[in-house]
Amino acid sequence: MIDSAMQITVIISSLIVALLSKGAINRMSPGTAFFPRVAFVVLTTGAVASLYSVYSGDVPSASTLLTTVGLALLLI
Repeated sequence: MIDSAMQITVIISSLIVALLSKGAINRMSPGTAFFPRVAFVVLTTGAVASLYSVYSGDVPSASTLLTTVGLALLLI
């Protein structure tokens, strides 16, 4: 029961991070500095990797859960 709740929470949070990060990348101008651009690409890649991990049956750790939820809340 707890494992399923953790998986659902990480899926929702990862979807939020992936969608909002992708939108931020699309809105960047050519003058955007290198590091913010790379940071959002890494956030998007990590969110998609987290989704793949959960869909393949992995149960996320508590630290992964808290980090993903925190990132989603920051981006909202």
